[in-house]
Amino acid sequence: MRRRLLTGFCRRLPLWARSLGIVSSVIWPSLVLAESEPGTIETVTAPDGVYIAKFGDHESHAPISLAIGPLGRLYVSDHTVIYRMEHDGSATLVVGTPQTVREQWGNQLEEGVPALEARIAPGAMAFDEAGRLHFVDLINDRGARIARLEHDGRIVTFAGTGEAGFSGDGGPARAATFSFSLRGGRWNSLAFDRDGSLLVLDHGNRRIRKIDPQGKVTTLVHSASEDEDGDSIGGLAGELAVDQEGNLYFTTVSRVFRRRPDGTIERFAGSGERGFCGDGGAALDADLNIPTGLAVGRDGQVYISDYLNNRVRRVSTGGIISTIAGNGTLYTDLAACVAAEKRAAGSGNRCLSALGDGGPAVDATIWWPNPLAVSPGGDLFVVMDRPDGLFWGGGDFSRIRRVFAADGLPPTAVTSPLPDRRPLDPTLLSVYPNPFNAAISISFEIQTDSEMDLTVYNSSGQVVRHLMADEHRAPDRYTMTWDGRDDSGFELASGSYLLVLKAGEERHTRKLTLVR
Repeated sequence: MRRRLLTGFCRRLPLWARSLGIVSSVIWPSLVLAESEPGTIETVTAPDGVYIAKFGDHESHAPISLAIGPLGRLYVSDHTVIYRMEHDGSATLVVGTPQTVREQWGNQLEEGVPALEARIAPGAMAFDEAGRLHFVDLINDRGARIARLEHDGRIVTFAGTGEAGFSGDGGPARAATFSFSLRGGRWNSLAFDRDGSLLVLDHGNRRIRKIDPQGKVTTLVHSASEDEDGDSIGGLAGELAVDQEGNLYFTTVSRVFRRRPDGTIERFAGSGERGFCGDGGAALDADLNIPTGLAVGRDGQVYISDYLNNRVRRVSTGGIISTIAGNGTLYTDLAACVAAEKRAAGSGNRCLSALGDGGPAVDATIWWPNPLAVSPGGDLFVVMDRPDGLFWGGGDFSRIRRVFAADGLPPTAVTSPLPDRRPLDPTLLSVYPNPFNAAISISFEIQTDSEMDLTVYNSSGQVVRHLMADEHRAPDRYTMTWDGRDDSGFELASGSYLLVLKAGEERHTRKLTLVR
């Protein structure tokens, strides 16, 4: 147990210091004490410490946004791709084809293309009740739309024309225009509310907009909106989050607001002064310094990325704020280590070990925390922005950190929130490409433990290939490949074939076309 000093006390920095980004934690580090021992922290990275995931020659080392999928896995958007971190630590490419920045500039809006062929510039992400992924797509850094990954594996436009701007309130979302920023997912955000409406931080237009289940877009909040005290909320700055009661949380440069379902807006955290103070006291009296990331935990506690304070803070259901990750130091404290690693052509693992992995999260170095996500088991994920100049060997110091059981509650089993609890939802069975020549990829998602059969029939109804036979599979998403050969290894002739997937009592089919 850690002793807490000066509980809830706020000592203000002079205006000149706040304007330079100097925060009180640097000057008075003794104020940064936690109420109790938090969870341990680790860095989510590949074994060599340089990148997070790798697909061919493409290395992911600059995550933009995070989301938790239907089965509790972490999704990451990274400039031209979206991928999923599996429970075993591997990564699966979900959307996008890796591109260079120059190649990305030539992208055009594409409709209905297979997910792994899509040329995208992804930002914020969110999943609807049916488990479909929605994401901001900047296309080529000059356009804007919200795209959706359909269960059949295609990417379609959910909202936006592809052109940047502001228009369309009161009409269909597909005809509306939005203004996002490609410079990290921090200036765009998506969140679904409990009624199935998609809430959108339209940062360039200084608005939070709502797309209802019928596809109609309206403005919910704008920078001139007033809270219940009659004060203007000011510029919108970071992520959106929605709790189980339907309350919407959003941020400005020094405050976090809560919009209740009846439309009332109230200040939730932050005094309005930029700085650091207030841990152990009321969140309304605490100083924040550009709160960006937001997430609501499984128990209703709210997590805040306190960007320039280099901390993640938590507001309890009783309104008390505390630091749960980050000791307030910045990456510059690691500059000497990084310089030495560059000279030695090192991988960076030695520097990463100085971040505090394996120890208490409040003792760890976390710089410029931004997007947040909380897993169903209570683990908190946070992206640390890349500081300019701290990189080597194609990697950099932009990282995802994981705080285990950040809410202090016992771990819980991960369950899927999908409303349909049948073993297999037919919309989750996809094949690509179809027609095919050399091989076809078959993907499906199981929602309950099941005995599986996956069989290919010819046009005469004869079994030509057993891909799975009475195999027990746990809830997860699976992908396998058929090479167009029969069970004896002989190539089959061109023609139509029937793929039959059985999961328990469920049976679903897809027509396959083989072209030699």
